Amino acid sequence: MLQNTADASALAGASALPDDVRTSRARARDYIARNPALAGPVEPLAIEPGRWERGRFVPTDERPNALRVVVMRNEDLFFAPVLGIRNANIRAVAIATHGAGAPRNIMLVLDVSGSMAARGKWERARSASTSFVDMIEDTGNGSLVGVVFFDGNIVLRESLTDDFEDAKDWIDQGKLGSGTNIAAGLSAGWQESVNPATMNPTAAPVVILLSDGRANRTGGQSAECINQGPASAVICEANLASQNGEPVTVHTISLGRDADLPLMEQVAGITGGEHYHAPTPEELEDIFAKIAQDGPLRLVQ
Repeated sequence: MLQNTADASALAGASALPDDVRTSRARARDYIARNPALAGPVEPLAIEPGRWERGRFVPTDERPNALRVVVMRNEDLFFAPVLGIRNANIRAVAIATHGAGAPRNIMLVLDVSGSMAARGKWERARSASTSFVDMIEDTGNGSLVGVVFFDGNIVLRESLTDDFEDAKDWIDQGKLGSGTNIAAGLSAGWQESVNPATMNPTAAPVVILLSDGRANRTGGQSAECINQGPASAVICEANLASQNGEPVTVHTISLGRDADLPLMEQVAGITGGEHYHAPTPEELEDIFAKIAQDGPLRLVQ
């Protein structure tokens, strides 16, 4: 189909953004040339870099986060000859985004166990998280943010929302408890990221899981993960997230020397996310900023 060619060429080109506009155009053009539609050659009418902001495409070569591709094919019309029309030019349009321009349904899953009180960990985590929400709001790309806290239990503080001030208020109100039930936090986070009642259907589901300790509690996880140990239940939830109809990407942040790095690395690996280790709380701001900028490659039109 002509639309498939437009979609795939836009994705191929957008993968080079925002750093290399020339390569972006070349990749899209090369894909079109090498992959004609079944009915014949395809002509690229436009290959435009731009910015995807607030649901609309704005052409620009300045730090673009999106690529619009317009293709055309001349197609024979089966019934039209009786009307004196033998063929027509058919068009297809696709827009792909990359980096911070790609919309995401982001759930922040934050450890509020008692150990987060030490060495200013919670204060830094709270500050980095609220700064992250500001960065997501600034993209204006339709991304949503929600918040889950976990200690020995879980609290869904904010469902996916575009009320970013409200999300930040909930983060500021986080209270530390006891215990570390990572499985329950991850379960609540990934399921809310794909909740049809609250999600942006054009956005990619993403969880950011932050913990400074080792899983030592269970309860509240998915039915498939009941009767498993604390760490095994975390892996079970990661597998469920990766096997969802729209797979959920989980980025993990291990904070401090007592975090379970192998477990957090495994969760990120299973779900196609990135694992970050912050030896001290001071690294959190940079880690959250990097995640804010490294959005997925995604079709938005």
